[in-house]
Amino acid sequence: LAQSGACPAAPPTSAGAYAARVHPLPLTSRQELELRLVLAVLAAIFVLVPFCYIPAAFCTFVVKERASGAKHLQLLSGAAPWAYWLSAWAFDMLQYALLVGLALLVLLAYGEPSLVGSAEVIGGLALHMAAYGAAVLPLTYALSLRFESPSAAQVALVLFHLVAGFVLVMADLIMRSLDRTRAAAERLVWAYRLLPAFNFGEGVMATSQAYYVELLAGVPRELYAPEVLGRPIAFNLAECAAYGALLLAFEYRHTLTARVGRLLCRGRAARRGAALAAAAALSSRTRK
Repeated sequence: LAQSGACPAAPPTSAGAYAARVHPLPLTSRQELELRLVLAVLAAIFVLVPFCYIPAAFCTFVVKERASGAKHLQLLSGAAPWAYWLSAWAFDMLQYALLVGLALLVLLAYGEPSLVGSAEVIGGLALHMAAYGAAVLPLTYALSLRFESPSAAQVALVLFHLVAGFVLVMADLIMRSLDRTRAAAERLVWAYRLLPAFNFGEGVMATSQAYYVELLAGVPRELYAPEVLGRPIAFNLAECAAYGALLLAFEYRHTLTARVGRLLCRGRAARRGAALAAAAALSSRTRK
């Protein structure tokens, strides 16, 4: 027909184009919760990083005071070492409280329900942040005694707290997810918990996960349960006292060494006097 002219031949065209349109099914409720759990964990991770930088910022002032001789002048003027460190801790805690308030405002603006979903969760997270600040400041002060340069102290302590509060938390999370390393992670975590930054990261991650685990598995978890916020807060409060005592021990080490030396000298003198008295008594008996 095309040759006879009854049906005109189609004009030549270029290569054909195909347009594909995909309309996937909506996510189920469980899939949506699993996706939100992943996003909540990522949000918790981003909360950890800035809190690793905060303690290092507070060490620069005390290092500068010691390097410039201002601290020595205060001690010569009659200030007790414990009063000096207590005042530094109280002032830094006031500044830290302001940062905690701003961080909570940012989380409220973000609206993540696992972190700021209720007044109880907000209060628990604020208490957890306060316990972290109370514990990490004495440790930071004690570590800063090894530095004479404020900038060097700040860089070194940023790296230290970043490893403790971010790297170790991620390493523990990964090791617990693998069968071959789960047993080792359960043993190592007790050493990690000696670091306030790790306790802070563990508590934030557990709080974020507990909300969605309850929705997915239907297993209720109390906010202050040991595996959520109870244990991290308890460890940080205990470490606040422990690292505070360690800081004062470093501060009073010369005084303690002198007192121990005097006690040893008195003990030796007492033993020597007792030996001389015994020898004198023995000689008097022999003469009789």
